[in-house]
Amino acid sequence: MPLSYAQLNGVVAAITFAVFFITAIRISFDSGYSYNAIGCHGYLEVSCYITFFIEKLAFIAAGLVFVALGLRLRKFLGSLVVLAACSVVVASYYLWYSGTIAIMKQAEFQDFSQLPGQKQRFLPLLDANFLDIAVLGFVLLIFVWQLTALWRSLRANSESSTTRGVTSTI
Repeated sequence: MPLSYAQLNGVVAAITFAVFFITAIRISFDSGYSYNAIGCHGYLEVSCYITFFIEKLAFIAAGLVFVALGLRLRKFLGSLVVLAACSVVVASYYLWYSGTIAIMKQAEFQDFSQLPGQKQRFLPLLDANFLDIAVLGFVLLIFVWQLTALWRSLRANSESSTTRGVTSTI
């Protein structure tokens, strides 16, 4: 039996919250392990991590929360919230990409593979792992899904209003 639109929104919202919590665990793990923020040896390491978190990961995590909340709202308003939140997440990834390219230019690297210690080589995102790439793909899928749902809703409303206008004049 196929799911209704509301049921599908609920399922995707639950998945989005799960992705948010996994992202939060990743942030905690990176702060404690990779960046030695818990037992730090100096202010610079903690400052660099806090800057990285605020500039990139905080907006991605907040965007995921608003995506999940938007999926629980009514169709039109919810779609607008989801599209705005997805746009914030995608913009955060773009800024992350731009920052990585700037670092590569400053270090005079020609290829992303020349940067040491990268966990993935799929996208040039400094210090990203495969979960970050999966979150980006997930958000892009939700964005396209909500865009098509909004388009169908607007098209159905315009068709029903033209139909009502024709029947009322007869």
